[in-house]
This record gives sequence, structure tokens and C-alpha cells, in this order.
Amino acid sequence: MTGGEPPPQVLFMMEELGFGVTYSYGLTETYGPGTVCTWKPEWSSLSPDEQAKIKARQGLHHIGMEEVDVKDPATMKSISPDAITMGEIELKNRSKDIIISGGENISTIEVESVLFSHPAILEAAVVGRPDDYWGETPCAFVKLKDGNNATADEIIKYCRGRLPHYMSPKTVIFDDLPETWKDINLF
Repeated sequence: MTGGEPPPQVLFMMEELGFGVTYSYGLTETYGPGTVCTWKPEWSSLSPDEQAKIKARQGLHHIGMEEVDVKDPATMKSISPDAITMGEIELKNRSKDIIISGGENISTIEVESVLFSHPAILEAAVVGRPDDYWGETPCAFVKLKDGNNATADEIIKYCRGRLPHYMSPKTVIFDDLPETWKDINLF
């Protein structure tokens, strides 16, 4: 179980071990999943990469970015009935993890997915770094696979080829990623 979107590499490893992956959304306050992504039979004939995109929800079309509230006696909020037209929603990030750069909302999960697709990267995490002009800019913390030596400029260029310019990391820091919350000391 993850608290956010699983990176494609995690999905591949889970399936190689014989585990089925179910994508769902829920809150502690609602006592379980509020939504579950039902696997469609036609998706089974897709390549593993295409299946991973769907399971990671990055391969499905979405109309716009909004906030989701779940109707529940504990939360007492609801989704507007006309907010979901196709019966599918794409969960991008927790609102507190969204980077706001120059008025644009950036999903750290989307940026991390691109970083994980880089052949030299073993681990990656993206956070908002304070910026006097933009408010925040994406900062990538990266651990390379053994024997690889990609530079920050190479990784930024790689991301810019796959993401809008404003979403690409402006800073790349090479280091071991923290294992627990007490290991984190950002900026």
C-alpha cells in the first residue's frame, strides 16, 4: 500500500512477484476506500508500459485539476454531482504536496514518474523549493543506480523533453533519500 501514486517501477516489481495492483482512494476519516479503479478487460492486452501508465493514472485523459472532497458522516463534504462526467477521476497529489510555481499547479507525482523513467535513476523525490520570483520551483532529490553518473543538467534536459518547462526540476540534488520523516531537513 502506498500513500500516493506508485512509481511505474514499483508496479512492474509487484506484478513480477505475482501481486495484483488495485488503485483506490480513501481517507482515514472515511474508514476505507472512497473510490476504486476497476480494471477494464481491454487494458490487459496493452504492453506492460501502457498498463503501468493506466495503473499510475498518468495515461488517462483528464479535464482539469480540482479538489476532491468525499461525502461521509465524518467529513460532511461532497463531490458536486456534475463534477465527474465519465465516472472516472484522476488523483494527482495531496493538496499540500502540490507545488505552486508562478501560479501553475505542479504534481510532484508527475515529475517523479518522469524521473523514475530515466535509466540512470534508482530513487527520486520532488519537493517545492522556495523561490523569490516564482514562489516555488520543483527540486528533485535523486539517487543514481550503481555505476551511473548522470549530471543535473542531463536530468533537467531529460525532464524538459517529457514535461512542460515549468514542471521540470530547476534543481537536482544527488544524495541518499531520507528513509523516515525524522531524516528530512529541507531548505
